[in-house]
Amino acid sequence: TGIAAGATATAAIRATSQGNPTVYADVADSVTVNAVNGAVLSPGTTVNSTPGATVVLTHTLQNSGSTTTAYDLAAQSADPGWSAPVIEPVTTPVLTPGSSMLITVTVTVPATAPPGTSNLITVTARATGDTTILASAEHTIQVGALRNVVIEPERNVIALPDMTTVITHTVRNIGFSADSYTITALQGDGLSAIATPNQIDLGPGESREIAVLLTLPAGLAADTVLSNLRVTAISRSDPSVKASVLDRVRVGLVTGVVLSSDRLRGIPSGINRLTFSGIELENLGNALDTFDLTVSGLDSRFGVTVIPNEITLNGGQRDVGIRVIVNLPPIQPAALRHDLVLTATSRRDPSQQSRIRLSMIYLYRADMFGEPIFIPLVSR
Repeated sequence: TGIAAGATATAAIRATSQGNPTVYADVADSVTVNAVNGAVLSPGTTVNSTPGATVVLTHTLQNSGSTTTAYDLAAQSADPGWSAPVIEPVTTPVLTPGSSMLITVTVTVPATAPPGTSNLITVTARATGDTTILASAEHTIQVGALRNVVIEPERNVIALPDMTTVITHTVRNIGFSADSYTITALQGDGLSAIATPNQIDLGPGESREIAVLLTLPAGLAADTVLSNLRVTAISRSDPSVKASVLDRVRVGLVTGVVLSSDRLRGIPSGINRLTFSGIELENLGNALDTFDLTVSGLDSRFGVTVIPNEITLNGGQRDVGIRVIVNLPPIQPAALRHDLVLTATSRRDPSQQSRIRLSMIYLYRADMFGEPIFIPLVSR
């Protein structure tokens, strides 16, 4: 390459007899070089850079044609979000056959370019006034380091006592090399926090969701702010490469109520009032709550009073002083057994209720029931 157009090259060709080497014949051929445009660009490279940085790429441009040629040089970004590369020299270079020169391409990485992404820069050379590409080279600019990782997002967690809360995060390899990561979880108060899976493998640009199982003990009050939960992804190839996320943890509200068990009382002869005492109510929630006490199930001949008819307790507290007083009707009903239902209802969450059955049985049958009795009259 690089021979000027119009130059003539002569080649001498001889044919020699294999039987008698003194017998031979010569012929001379001449070749004239035609005018041809040509160019060669040195190969492109792969470069790692960071958001907002400037990258300078270099090439050697050689005239591989047979004529002195003026070249139009261009550089183009494959990502339209990147600014146009700047190529130098800015004037049209002119090269004689076989000569060469150095050109540079300056690329600015956008400050918003996400780590782990890349962009292709293509450099081309054409003869001035011609659309044919004589030479081209490609560069790959990778945004980020060879090894890098990110874990996201930070979360505001509401966890319930005596339960396990599942918290999810996404781990992404923003480096340009496949890597394996160890996942750890640490809660500042020493509570149980388990990452699953605790090891993942990711190729460049790949991501995976991981979960942290956070278990709170029973008895924590609602709205208690706990220490942060730190979740970390650590490169197994290079432990200095790691990323962490901090989750804020607050104890959520739990509501619940339970009354002590069902009761059965006998009604002896000669009394007009029966009392169920020492009934226990427990606030199963983790915050202050008021519970309304109501009764149902007895007909209007019985009078029923609940003392007290409302109770306010802190989470986990109990009250053992509930009484249900039943005023018996003056005339014994026909049925011997009578049941009433005592219900405790949370004001914080009315769907949270507890019920017990209080049963009474007359231990005798009165001679008169206070109800009409029809005796058949039989005559013979």
